Amino acid sequence: MRPNEAQILRLAARRTWRFFEEFIGQEDNFLPPDNFQEDPNPVVAHRTSPTNIGLYLLSVAAARDFGWIGTCDFVERLERSFATLEKLERFRGHIFNWYDTRDLRPLEPKYISTVDSGNLAGALISLTHACREYSTGPFRNPAWRTGLKDTLEILRQHVKTAYGERNVRDQRYVQFASIADEVSDLLDADVLEFLGVEELGAELLARQRLERALQQVLGGRVGIGDPAGAVQIGRA
Repeated sequence: MRPNEAQILRLAARRTWRFFEEFIGQEDNFLPPDNFQEDPNPVVAHRTSPTNIGLYLLSVAAARDFGWIGTCDFVERLERSFATLEKLERFRGHIFNWYDTRDLRPLEPKYISTVDSGNLAGALISLTHACREYSTGPFRNPAWRTGLKDTLEILRQHVKTAYGERNVRDQRYVQFASIADEVSDLLDADVLEFLGVEELGAELLARQRLERALQQVLGGRVGIGDPAGAVQIGRA
């Protein structure tokens, strides 16, 4: 696979992970809604299935692998979701195929799906191996640099699209591009070694400057809404 193809796939995956960042929260008891409809009006489908849950759990592990979240976020997300799973009504130990994510009631008609239950079982097996791998490795996510690079590149693309032909003339964009370049240089391993910055300090500095880049365009008439709605800077 060519480097640019790998980046295209990484950024597509990063945008996909944004769905879970945006829609999985306390309102849905930390379970994944089935879907989000944009047109004709924004609507969240507040229901979930074993397949959806299994996909989300594996996505949490993938997000950690790619460096989009850290070990603490990984553990917290799993703990919240598993705490909810313990509350679900079951039949002979099996969870039903559809639940309302807001009140956790099984949706009618109640039934058990061998396909969906099997999907969840397979996801849990894979998640178990991921947890064992993380428990024997470094606590800090070693992929934090590449994860931040993905976030930075998506931010660049959104802002560039928003400013269009005004890029080279608009002072706000020029300042943003300068900060973005600074963050990109900081994320380079050779630069970090040259600066003699420890891993934790380097990560905090990179995140601080990336937030500056966000702030640089938040108050302007960017035309894409809040750039923070397109990307998030997660904890490692």
